[in-house]
Amino acid sequence: MDNNYIEKLEFDYIRENLSILCTFYLSKKLCKNINPEFNSKKINDMHIKTQEAREFLEKESQVLFSNINNIVPLEIEIKEGHILQALEIIEINEFLKQCDNLKTSLSLSKERFKNLNNLANKISNTNDLIISIENSIDEKGKIKNTASKDLKILRKKTSEKYKLLNKFLTKIISDRSKENYFQSSSIRTISGRLALEIKSEYKSKIKGIIHGSSSTNQTVYIEPIGSVDLCNNWIETNNEVKKEEDKILAVLTKKIIEKQEIIKVNGKLITEIDLVFAKAKLSKQMNGSKLNKIYSGELNLVDCRHPILKSDAKPISIKMEKGISTIVISGPNTGGKTVTLKTIGLISLIYQSGIQPPCSPDSQIPIFKNFFVHIGDDQNLKKSESSFSSHISSLINTINNASKESLIIVDEIVSSTDPDEGNALACAILNYLNTISSKSFISTHIKGIIEYAKQESWCENYSVSFNEEKNIPTYKLNKGVPSSSFAINISKKLGVPENIIKNAEKMLDSDYLSYKNLISELEKNKLEISIREKEIEKELKKIKEKEKEIEKELKKIKEKEKEIILETKIKQTSKVRELEKELKKIKDISNSPSQIKLNKKELKKIKKTISLQEELDVDITLKIGEYVKLEGLSEIGRVSKVKSKKLALFKVGRSIIEMPISSVISKVKINKNSPRLISYKSELKAINTEIDLIGIQISDVKEELEKYLDSLIINNQKICKIIHGEGSGVLKGEVIRILDNSPIINKHYPYKDRKGATIAEII
Repeated sequence: MDNNYIEKLEFDYIRENLSILCTFYLSKKLCKNINPEFNSKKINDMHIKTQEAREFLEKESQVLFSNINNIVPLEIEIKEGHILQALEIIEINEFLKQCDNLKTSLSLSKERFKNLNNLANKISNTNDLIISIENSIDEKGKIKNTASKDLKILRKKTSEKYKLLNKFLTKIISDRSKENYFQSSSIRTISGRLALEIKSEYKSKIKGIIHGSSSTNQTVYIEPIGSVDLCNNWIETNNEVKKEEDKILAVLTKKIIEKQEIIKVNGKLITEIDLVFAKAKLSKQMNGSKLNKIYSGELNLVDCRHPILKSDAKPISIKMEKGISTIVISGPNTGGKTVTLKTIGLISLIYQSGIQPPCSPDSQIPIFKNFFVHIGDDQNLKKSESSFSSHISSLINTINNASKESLIIVDEIVSSTDPDEGNALACAILNYLNTISSKSFISTHIKGIIEYAKQESWCENYSVSFNEEKNIPTYKLNKGVPSSSFAINISKKLGVPENIIKNAEKMLDSDYLSYKNLISELEKNKLEISIREKEIEKELKKIKEKEKEIEKELKKIKEKEKEIILETKIKQTSKVRELEKELKKIKDISNSPSQIKLNKKELKKIKKTISLQEELDVDITLKIGEYVKLEGLSEIGRVSKVKSKKLALFKVGRSIIEMPISSVISKVKINKNSPRLISYKSELKAINTEIDLIGIQISDVKEELEKYLDSLIINNQKICKIIHGEGSGVLKGEVIRILDNSPIINKHYPYKDRKGATIAEII
């Protein structure tokens, strides 16, 4: 495939911007030659990473590699025996530390940035090498005294030798009898040896070795005879220091060679990660969007902007409907046809490079396997080709190589020839491209091609519009309405003399003028429809807002309804308890069957009402932390966990009990102004684990026993003994009935060591 589409669609602009946004020098180089990907799985993977990197940059600080410029193992293979310089080793060390920092940063949010973290996890740990380097060389590239025992001793020795030498030379300079001999009091280093600056006319006065003179020959550099041995001793110890430093560098170089392959792999990973972050930054700069739908075979660009024009770009929307393979774009010169074609092509290249395109998230972009772009003049004077022949040669290449998965863009198809023959040839080419089902976008001024597009079901017209009142293009892309070129209007605006314009208008035939008027009318109608559509959208928006208000009101009504049901339930539950007590009293003091029957009937009626209300209230919702009043318990409980639609765990005192949600009588509101709940913990006290109910009236047994059971729960007591005696069995039967109906009793059984007592175990 010919890569001329890179140049034609100005993809180099994207490459250059990516390179600027990269911080690692290798990823900067890579960007210069980056190409779109053609594998859909790889493209999807790139977009997932780009989105993760964009989210990471919004929340976390970025790891930069901008201060690293040359990592030797990433450039060349380091051979055995080679010794790296200290500054080269420091560069490697800085790179390795940045690798670790990046890996750590991404691992802190590994769940959120899963794919980036997976990539960073492949970075190998090199802490041992980092420690070795930092123990030996400081940040400025100077080998530390502590790098070896010998180095510290040798440097001390060198320093002492230098001090002796410097002291000897300073003494000569300080001799007042010789002060006129010296050009200055400086001690110069010449070819590694120390010398004095002597005036040329006094050079015979100082015995020593001449190491040269100044450019003006007024100063001679002389090493005094007396300092030669001192200097030799200093140089000798200095050389020993150099040998020891080389030995240290050799050891570090060997360690780097051992890790060379790991460093190379880390370099590739960092290059890839840095490029991902550059794509994320460029996506943000261009206001790119994460598309809602991937792997789409359809092309639907919504509010797309040309990446190079940025805020100056007019958003365009263009959709290739199902069954459509070709779109013909017409309209005035300078109206934006070429920009539209470039936008379509460049958006596709950007998307297939893992960069979020500057368009609506609702856009759909197919994956193209190849691109054929014909924009501009390909005329080759060396081959003696005309504009037409070079254009046709280029189209022949497209015809021979295009496929179903090709994107074909042709600006001004077959325009540089006879209009009639050009029209016929262009229509035949479009027909062929349709047979191979490629996606083609064509711009033209030729009326015949526009008419052909109207007639064919697989072809559709779009146009860039023109404001005839203001005599300027609008740069808006419209669907379905073909447009004229408005050549005369634009020429007039550009300054063509009025008499020529009028003469040109006279030469237009009546058919063309009718055609042009029809187009103008169609465009006006479309504008009116567009305005009406916007009005309808506003009305729909108001309706939706009204629907939301109604839903809120309905929700409030339902909540009020629940409150009323709960209040009624509480009142009727209270009445049931009163009637039960009254019924028991009547049993104890009266033998009137009619009174008992009447009360039983009333009790049954209220219980039935409560049962129906419970069925209506099955959708009661509880939230963790809410305070509730529970049936069968006198103390307020707190929702600990909602296990299902029917069951929940409630905290009562220090105990957690499982009860049906239907046992919730009401929710209790606790706010800042309410009196604080009593702390159960502060009221814990020793409690008797048995209760004697003998002698208590039957009507009072339920109240006494329930209070006792509540106190057991509050004090975290799990078992108790209830004494009821044998007697007539009435008291025993009432106790068993209460225990059977209690939601907090796990099980109960007769006390084996004494008749007339029952053991009860609490949940």
